[in-house]
Amino acid sequence: MLESGLLFVILMMQLVALGLALYWFRGTTWRLLSLVMVIIIIVVGSLRRTTLLAIVLQDRAYPPPSTLQELMAFTILSALLLFGVVIAHLMYRSLEMTTAALRESEAHFRGMVEHLPGVVYRCQNDESRTLLYASGALEALTGYPADDFINSRRRTFASLICPEDLPNLEVIQERVAAHEAYEVKYRMHHASGTHAWVLERGRGVFTESGKLLCLTGFISDITERVKAEHLLQVQRDLALALSRSTGLQQTLELCMQSAIEFSGMDAGGIYLVDPETSDMRLMCHSGLPEWFVKKAGFYPGESINARLVRSGKSIYQRYGENLLK
Repeated sequence: MLESGLLFVILMMQLVALGLALYWFRGTTWRLLSLVMVIIIIVVGSLRRTTLLAIVLQDRAYPPPSTLQELMAFTILSALLLFGVVIAHLMYRSLEMTTAALRESEAHFRGMVEHLPGVVYRCQNDESRTLLYASGALEALTGYPADDFINSRRRTFASLICPEDLPNLEVIQERVAAHEAYEVKYRMHHASGTHAWVLERGRGVFTESGKLLCLTGFISDITERVKAEHLLQVQRDLALALSRSTGLQQTLELCMQSAIEFSGMDAGGIYLVDPETSDMRLMCHSGLPEWFVKKAGFYPGESINARLVRSGKSIYQRYGENLLK
């Protein structure tokens, strides 16, 4: 009677273990398929052994003491099997929850990064500054997709830095060697042909043993700030120069040079307008060819060009002899 009761308990635990394994792990991913198959094979093997024990009990092929000991041992093994299936399910669920939390956290982090007014990056400490990661803002800064720079797939990050500013980056190596944060300012070429001033802040990432893994940091566009600072400097310099000016001609030349310096143009001039006739005369110039000065040095007050100037409209953006005829 005891043997039959134990055999029933063993059978129930094995059937429950098999049912739970099939129910809990249905639709499981391929990476856990091997674990599920092992559990099912063990359960099926246990069921087979239980069936053989039932046949033995019916035929009384073994002495009762040996049969009872084997049944008790098999009861413990079946209980451990059921417990193992439950533990495997709990571990699998915990792994799923952890993975989901990590994905949510990563999505939240990426959402925050994409809305930052600059580029979050991670790169190798090499001459090419090989990017391992860069936020999408890099495309707005350079005009090229961020994927082009990952592992230097199509172009290197260092190739966009103005050669004249490369010496500014030497401070990075000094700061990284001292395990300190670095800050550097330089110009970057844009796909459109222009350039932008950027401020890069970052630091090295090290292992516990002190080995450098990579550099990580933030790059912000400070072009407007640099222009504003430059304008203030030009205004201060101009005010100081005008205080020493000795006449109208020198004053006009000083104003013209300041305007050319701030705008980045390579040529320019200043016209004076006669208040009575509205005639326009070129009083000073820099970088203009002689033929242009001869043809555009004077505009009568009723000329088309003079009327355009008085209306606030530009006469031309690019000049040539055909534009002045």
